[in-house]
Amino acid sequence: KHYAWIVSHYLLGEEQFISSVLRQKSIDLDSVFVVNCEDIVNSDQFDNQIRERFSVSLSKLVIDLCNIVQKPVLIFNNVQEAFLQNDLAQFRKTILSVVGFSDNINVIVVSNTKPSASLFDYIELQSLKQEEVNRCVTEALPQEKFTAFDFEKIYNITNGYPLCVDILCGKLRYLSLNDLDESDFSLYKNDLPIPRVTTEYINTIRNSSNTTERNCYNLLLLMSLLPKGDMFSTIRRFNSTSPFKGDELESLVNRDLLTVEHYYIIKNNELINQPKVLRIPKIYRDYVLSIEDKETLRQMNYQICTLYLGERWHQYNVKIKKTGMDEYFPFTYYNVESALKYLLQYSAESENDNNYVKYLTIAGNYLDKLEQDDFYLLPFMLPMIFINTYRQSM
Repeated sequence: KHYAWIVSHYLLGEEQFISSVLRQKSIDLDSVFVVNCEDIVNSDQFDNQIRERFSVSLSKLVIDLCNIVQKPVLIFNNVQEAFLQNDLAQFRKTILSVVGFSDNINVIVVSNTKPSASLFDYIELQSLKQEEVNRCVTEALPQEKFTAFDFEKIYNITNGYPLCVDILCGKLRYLSLNDLDESDFSLYKNDLPIPRVTTEYINTIRNSSNTTERNCYNLLLLMSLLPKGDMFSTIRRFNSTSPFKGDELESLVNRDLLTVEHYYIIKNNELINQPKVLRIPKIYRDYVLSIEDKETLRQMNYQICTLYLGERWHQYNVKIKKTGMDEYFPFTYYNVESALKYLLQYSAESENDNNYVKYLTIAGNYLDKLEQDDFYLLPFMLPMIFINTYRQSM
């Protein structure tokens, strides 16, 4: 077999598990290519995600990777239950066709939902047992001497969750075990989709009067409104009076609120570029948008249109800002679509007919401009059909 399916949940440390397996197999991490599948619900979206991420189709990607990289590994991460319900059988055919092309290529699938046992074997990560926790703590803190009672307390505090064990070991570098109890880890061990320590941090920076913390939240909010993400160079001066700083970006990355995804341009059997795209996991995007008021979201989406369509877009003067990456990665245009769609919906809900017609006209101008320019990204813009839906409703 050249594929593995891993079922995991928060705190179980699937990234560390995969890294450990790859090291044991002597596979260089530079040979690993990750596809985030959290927004994918069917095979068509999966195929589009591959093309967006790597600039080629899946079949071409497999051929190129086998020519360019030794022992390439494709990781399909965050595969969602909706995708498995809709297209699991087709997904299985896809994986088997990939690993069947060459003995050198491997595929890893990560999900928090078990696939059908009749179609896939899978590994389900579990919390650590008492003796495993003991070994991890001993290896991490060889200078410390723990009694059997101490190890039992450590296990009860962490419940054997690998990430909690790591956090505890970090705390024990400057605290004694007597200074810790289960309440110190209650923020990490709850049944909510998002750990309470994360939601509390988000709300703290949202309500903070500190400029740096407030900027962190504004960056988090902006990226929550860009479903495909973007490069830091593009969004850095979103607010010209208070541009985002690298430290603010790093703060969100360190808390896993913001991820850095590598996109690849493959040309002439060579990886010629690897732009870094910032993106917020969907679970955090959804939470941030749920706590923000509609007027703030309207203002942010308005500014997003300014960022991508120019200062005079609201005066019907739409400018499509092209970069060297546009030919390969259309995520910018999905972001524009998302912003325009929100402004249309907001206008409809607030019964502002003038703005509704205005934004509808601008959205139509935007689509028309893509068509007039014979724009090579137009095939990716099929979701813009919502414009025609709104036109028909008038």
